[in-house]
Amino acid sequence: ASDWESRFADMQARATARKSTTDPIALERQRRVQRERHDTFRSTPQHAFVQNARGPVYELYTEEMIAALASYLGQCVARCRQQRSERYSPARPRSDDDLTILEVGAADGRLSQYLRGRMPPGVRVVATDVQPRPNASGAWLSIEALEVAEALAAHRPTIVLACWMPAGRDWTAQFRSCGSVLEYLLIGPANGIISGHEWLTWGAAGAGEPGEPAPFAAEGWGRHMVAEVSRWQLCRTDLEELA
Repeated sequence: ASDWESRFADMQARATARKSTTDPIALERQRRVQRERHDTFRSTPQHAFVQNARGPVYELYTEEMIAALASYLGQCVARCRQQRSERYSPARPRSDDDLTILEVGAADGRLSQYLRGRMPPGVRVVATDVQPRPNASGAWLSIEALEVAEALAAHRPTIVLACWMPAGRDWTAQFRSCGSVLEYLLIGPANGIISGHEWLTWGAAGAGEPGEPAPFAAEGWGRHMVAEVSRWQLCRTDLEELA
């Protein structure tokens, strides 16, 4: 394993140990240590970076992460094109040119910008956000000011991408109800309320009624972790002081 993979595994192990602690004294000690670390962290360059004045940083877009994400999206495009071709008879061919990947909640549009040059021919990548903002350099990238429902209606995407959906909110029901959408990809901490809704988005165990299927499963959709992408992810909650 690489040095990064080893550090990531150690970070996950420590996070799991913290969550499994039930002793009140140990919990209070953890809270005190976390408060002290957070107070110290607030004066560091790392804190200034993730909490910068132009907008907080949630996901770090490394070369490895973007390459892995682009590769996976290429696989999604191939699957979706196959599914779409099966919907149309030879007498009514469907052009591949209109296949759209729609990013919602794109903030400054950087993720879509990084992906555009890496997509297969004939694929559009469209970035949207209800309140777009310039990037950290003050430049405006290609991004449309649209709410989620407006973006879905305007672009009729085949694939939807959402990076760090707002805490406690769910957009996935809107994705699934859009007839053109065949797949959607969520980037962010799963199974909680930090990104999305623990039940409506993730169908997390224990969040719904006993025996009740997750909303996406009840509608005939599946869910899987994209390990080849997540192994390269680095986000704000990976900093223990911000977790």
